[in-house]
Amino acid sequence: MTGMQASMQTRMMLVDAHCHLADKRLAVAGEVGSLIRAASNREGCVRAFAVNGTSQEDWELVQKMSETHSSVIPNFGLHPWFAGKCSSNWLTILKGFFEAVPSAAIGEIGLDKGCAQGKSVDFALQVQVFKQQLDLGKQLQRPISVHCVSAFGDLHEIIQYMYGSETWKRQFSKKPW
Repeated sequence: MTGMQASMQTRMMLVDAHCHLADKRLAVAGEVGSLIRAASNREGCVRAFAVNGTSQEDWELVQKMSETHSSVIPNFGLHPWFAGKCSSNWLTILKGFFEAVPSAAIGEIGLDKGCAQGKSVDFALQVQVFKQQLDLGKQLQRPISVHCVSAFGDLHEIIQYMYGSETWKRQFSKKPW
């Protein structure tokens, strides 16, 4: 290993940009803290975790995780699978989480025509909920984590309409490095 490689290795910082540590199977088992510690204890390992809130039921858990673990970047959103499983005032509640946690991102939100795991959610409702959350992201100027399955044309059309074609092109025409 050259000196430069050693230097780069000691400065490496990994970020899990999309994880579901709010999954009830982990939370109930009390494994979240041990997973975070195990992933971040060694040099060059994960230093930050973007934890997606996917339903109204797990937003509070995501917030608590971010308060307990400084490496957790909270994301609050309504995943397309759960678009039909929320209260009538879900958007007001969601806004409250962003007021309480100014560093939070929006996610995981999106469109899913595949709806895996036997889930069936009205696509028109998914679109409505997705647009509301995109609008919130635009208002609050927050990063957004998007889920999309078998709906890329619809996603493209909505993004172009809400953000303009230049935004879409800029995001996907740049080289990653």
